[in-house]
Amino acid sequence: MSSNKQIIAVIGSTGLQGGSVVRSLLADGTFAVRALTRNVNGDAATKLKAAGAEVVSADLEDVESLKKAFRGAYGVFGVTDCKRLNDQFLALYFGVEKFDQARSRDHETQLGKNIVDAAEVEGTKHLVWSTLDDTSSIGIHVHHFVSKANVDKYIQTKKVPTTFLFTSGYFNNLTKFGWLKKEGDTINLNIPLPYDVPYPFYEATATGEWVKNILKNPDEWIGKRADAYGGSNTTVEIAEALQRKTVKNVVLNKVTQEQFHSKEFHDELGDLFWVTHKYIVDGGMVRDAELSKRANPNGSNLEQFLERDEAIKAFLSS
Repeated sequence: MSSNKQIIAVIGSTGLQGGSVVRSLLADGTFAVRALTRNVNGDAATKLKAAGAEVVSADLEDVESLKKAFRGAYGVFGVTDCKRLNDQFLALYFGVEKFDQARSRDHETQLGKNIVDAAEVEGTKHLVWSTLDDTSSIGIHVHHFVSKANVDKYIQTKKVPTTFLFTSGYFNNLTKFGWLKKEGDTINLNIPLPYDVPYPFYEATATGEWVKNILKNPDEWIGKRADAYGGSNTTVEIAEALQRKTVKNVVLNKVTQEQFHSKEFHDELGDLFWVTHKYIVDGGMVRDAELSKRANPNGSNLEQFLERDEAIKAFLSS
């Protein structure tokens, strides 16, 4: 790629967060985009090339491939392998299989460390690291949160200028994780969380807007925390918002606190999902709206997401 622009290497370029970063950076034009993928010949990679990104091969398992991909880049957007994690979520959610959470946690941590090690060797000037809370601070072990928090601690021991981007739950999960199902003219909303508990959300497909602004303002953000947050909503509020957007009847499966804390609910949901939501129930995942707006003044709240997201609009109108 021949350009005088500083290069940003984007991990997960075909995924939800990384793909958004690629789109936002290309649309803005300040930086050149180097999209990292394991399959440079796939359809997704072809689309990235057509959009104007440099596409290079890299694998989070292979530090040497990351070093090569980061070489000459000013900045890096780092996120651990969302597809593998989502596959695990879906497997548990639909009861397909079980897996070793501790092993998965350690694996995710190692992938993050590989990113940091490669960035340090290649002299990366700004790493934007997508992370989550250290849930153990309130005595709950959510393995895919702790895996990232462990990387946060590792970064503190390294000489890599970093912004820690704390994401929230995805509004996109309404369609992504099967929380919405149709039966004739009825839409059933089934979010496995007590109906009176606000869940912090953001639009994951707009992650790039936070990352773009952070990269363009390094003096403000290097060494700091940023939050990606659109708003907190209960399942009741989500059902009401959906009802305003469709002529179909929206029916909420209203989970009570007693139901949520029952052994039967825990066993049916699976430990991974249940513990993740228990962290929310117990007051975890606190996000700062003003801190989020500093990095992205145009982040979507629930109503705005329902207006903008193509997947949810297609679901509601079909």
